[in-house]
Amino acid sequence: MTQATSKLALPVDQRIDVYPTHEIAGFSLRVGRPLPFGATLVPGGGNFSVFSSAATSCTLVLFKKGEPQPMGEIPFPPEFRIGSVWCMTVFEFDEWENSRKHAGTWETLVNYWGYSTLGFFAPKAGYAATGKLGMQADELKHLVKELHKAGLEVMLDVVFNHTAEGDHRGPTISFRGVDDRTYYILTPEGWYFNFSGCGNTLNCNHPVVRNMVLDCLRYWASEYHIDGFRFDLAAILGRDQNGAPLANPPLLETLAHDPILAKCKLVAEAWDAGGLYQVGSFPAYGRWAEWNGKYRDGLRRFLKGDEGVAREMMTRVIGSPDLYPHRGPTASIKFITCHDNDLNWIDWSLAKKNADLLRFARLVIGFRRAHRVLRRRHHFTRADSAGTGYPDVSFHGTTAWHPDGGAGGRTFAWMVTGRTREVERPDFIWVAMNSHWDALRFEPPALPQGMHWHVAENTGMESPLDAFEAGEEPALDDESHVWIGGRASMILVAR
Repeated sequence: MTQATSKLALPVDQRIDVYPTHEIAGFSLRVGRPLPFGATLVPGGGNFSVFSSAATSCTLVLFKKGEPQPMGEIPFPPEFRIGSVWCMTVFEFDEWENSRKHAGTWETLVNYWGYSTLGFFAPKAGYAATGKLGMQADELKHLVKELHKAGLEVMLDVVFNHTAEGDHRGPTISFRGVDDRTYYILTPEGWYFNFSGCGNTLNCNHPVVRNMVLDCLRYWASEYHIDGFRFDLAAILGRDQNGAPLANPPLLETLAHDPILAKCKLVAEAWDAGGLYQVGSFPAYGRWAEWNGKYRDGLRRFLKGDEGVAREMMTRVIGSPDLYPHRGPTASIKFITCHDNDLNWIDWSLAKKNADLLRFARLVIGFRRAHRVLRRRHHFTRADSAGTGYPDVSFHGTTAWHPDGGAGGRTFAWMVTGRTREVERPDFIWVAMNSHWDALRFEPPALPQGMHWHVAENTGMESPLDAFEAGEEPALDDESHVWIGGRASMILVAR
């Protein structure tokens, strides 16, 4: 889908936009509002907005009133983005909530977490250098623009499962005083259901609350140009006013089909603190992706050396087709750890200290981008779908073509095949993982005649021999076998 929105302005003395920020095809303009659709006059200018479910680009043709020929055209080319920045929630919250003293220094500790929202339509002033001047909105908008210039999408964590008002012991700030029973899920006796683990639970599928959530997301998408949202404890968004899971939750359906949010990614943390776990079964409406908690749990068990996890991981690494048979692998958002760790704090001096790690991450990302077979939108078929003579995905152990074959189920390998382009050479990639504490001997599968294995990545080696530039990988000396170090992995690519 494409939505092109612009507040239009004519050049020189015929300008109809008082404060232009961009110039396209000789016309001064700035970003406008998504609603209403069509062309409308607004104070200080004209607003143009169009929605299409199929278009990939849009051109606005301008006419002077009464003139048969156009006076100019403004193209809106499609955007291409190469990555994303995922942000913890930026909504206004009380950093002094539950504050206490540090046991050693007696310094007052500040809540940086921010998941008890006070203002759903206000960016957190304390995060902004200009927050004391009331310019946090401008600063955040500028940040998003700069990230977009760098080709990065901006994803926001949003919390619509509870508020900062807590349970009956909490403060009365807004919704509780306005209409307690409308905004919160209450027991018949008037107590707060606590499916969030934070004292209260928003009544998300009540029409009033549903409209508030929709208005909020539209605001962040249209005013701040946020590219997508990750919904904290999203299973709550599918509960009814009594707390029961709904088969067809109105809020989730509304968000999935809203035209203003049509270009935004919607990602669910598909569980809540009340025991509702919907990984693989979250109501998706063809739009929702999920944090794949089963991938996280399985991989963490495998990495720490638990026995018997390898066979589950064979399903998880290829997009969890058991969980998302109809939605495809892009519905599965893979992650290893949550964001409650030192990664919250960006210390740019660490880029120099950890230059080897930074280099490794850059090369792995470059390798993925260089191989289309690693970026599939559809599940593997386990058949020869690309005409390579091999199945598009196959699983192995320490012995080729024999999965789960060694070290108590602490090893597994897989090979994916495809084509670099429709008519060019086949692409073969073999990945092996060893969570055993000792080095083990692995046998890579034999390749078609004329092709040879090259080492793309080997975490058992020190930098710079742990990873190589795509296309410059060194040939494997002995293709009959490789030794992979304890708790290490290796990637081979064929040429």
